[in-house]
Amino acid sequence: MAKTQLTILARQGDPKALTHLGVMYQLGLGVEKDMMKAVSFYQAAADKGYAPGQYNMGLLLYEGKAVKQDYKRAYEMFEKAAKQGHVKAKNRAEDMVVDVKMHTILERNKVRH
Repeated sequence: MAKTQLTILARQGDPKALTHLGVMYQLGLGVEKDMMKAVSFYQAAADKGYAPGQYNMGLLLYEGKAVKQDYKRAYEMFEKAAKQGHVKAKNRAEDMVVDVKMHTILERNKVRH
């Protein structure tokens, strides 16, 4: 879909169009790369409850790309998307839980020794 068509749909609040525009701006596909615009589009899609938008926003939060790194918010985004059947988001959320458990175990062992 052309940027013009996506922009029209995004202005109408279409979450799929918002997410596609986010990808375009994040990667510089047919537009000048602009991470702040990507964040804005992903967040708008996430606010509308669109799982791919939530997942992409979660990735940016997790990695701290163009936004302050925030594992709690990233996990929340992944969980929301996972509840809608987004497999990659489910895997990311599960990985984060495992990471926290492993960190806790390592810290406990460190204290004992």
